Amino acid sequence: MNEYRLILKPEAAGGVQQDSALQQALRQGATERELVERSSGGLEDLSRLYYFLDRWRGANLIHYELWEGSRKLATIEPLIVGFTFAPAPLPGTPVLSRFAYLRRIGDATVLESPLSPVRIRLEPEAVGAALALSTPELVEMLLATGFIEDAAASEPGDRLVWEFHDLLFHRRSRHCGDSGQVGGTYRFRDRLEPWPALRPPYSGKRIALARPDMEELSRQDPPLTRVLEGRRSVREAGRPPLTLGQLSEFLYRTAAIRETARGQQEELVRRVFPSGGGIHELEFYLSVDQCQGLARGFYHYHSGEHALYRLKASRKQNEALRERAAGGWRGLFPLPQVLITLDARFPRIAWKYEGMGYRTVLLDAGAALQTMYLVATAMDLAPCAIGNGDPDLFAAAAGVDAFSETSVAEFALSARGLEAGPTAAPPSAP
Repeated sequence: MNEYRLILKPEAAGGVQQDSALQQALRQGATERELVERSSGGLEDLSRLYYFLDRWRGANLIHYELWEGSRKLATIEPLIVGFTFAPAPLPGTPVLSRFAYLRRIGDATVLESPLSPVRIRLEPEAVGAALALSTPELVEMLLATGFIEDAAASEPGDRLVWEFHDLLFHRRSRHCGDSGQVGGTYRFRDRLEPWPALRPPYSGKRIALARPDMEELSRQDPPLTRVLEGRRSVREAGRPPLTLGQLSEFLYRTAAIRETARGQQEELVRRVFPSGGGIHELEFYLSVDQCQGLARGFYHYHSGEHALYRLKASRKQNEALRERAAGGWRGLFPLPQVLITLDARFPRIAWKYEGMGYRTVLLDAGAALQTMYLVATAMDLAPCAIGNGDPDLFAAAAGVDAFSETSVAEFALSARGLEAGPTAAPPSAP
């Protein structure tokens, strides 16, 4: 016969010292029936017992061990406050939820789902049985905790549209129940050195870029409202192509580092677009096809030096990056004259942020893309953010370790053709 034993987590210190007998019983594990029976033999009375149980459940300090006789099968760790088991009828065709996944935490094998209010630690001999739904005790547990659904039932439309990875990323990178530590925890402070603010320059050919006169530009630029209202995705490449002077001005106005400073924990950076914690982990790489004054090739923009470094990527790799990024255009538009790939030095951002490192990278990339759009619009260039790219192809071209640096966004930049219309495009344009 299966039973659930309540286990008190070590963190439950408050109030427990006043009731050492109850503490000892829960440290060893006991069913709720056993606790009630023991309460009449010298433990606290029932009201005190349930006071502490409710208090600890509300703080996610009570775990539940599933036992089959003398054999432990699993441990249930609630992720929301006040979790209680809710019996439910067994579906006609029970299957694991499509959102369920198995992974390792330390030495434990755990079953999780962004739809479940608990995490289940499975004993080694119970893993196969849980996945195969071959043990009634485990099936009952998985049903009560939201891991089982009916294969024959129609999924509600509002849930159907969520893919597994999207829902998991959304739930685990925000404060959803006890999803773990989320925020600036600096968990690697005592294990790893923080990455420097500036990426070390490549050893390839360095091309110094001219710095624009920002005071003069501030007088010449169109008003902000006109730029905002005129911002459009423009896929048509104009003639003559982009010039090195235009590219230099664009890079300085969007990506150049204005200032670095020493923070309490790591070096901080100021650019014209915001970044989580002032970290600015994004790097800018350029796949150049047509740019007057700049040879075709693959370049890294060093935002601290305002210079380009030509890399050793082959012509085939350079073309493949542009072709892959513009694949969504389905051949309806020419490839961009310059493709800018935003790359994240992920260890720099993850050194501070736990549970939300990649979310922060994407937020930063969005801020950078909008800045690039607005500057390109003010300069009367043709900008277009690209929906997707190939991080493996990028890593090979840049010669980087994909765990250290990985591409996260792409942006097409070309000279603006007359057919694209003036900066202040009509509101009906996409």
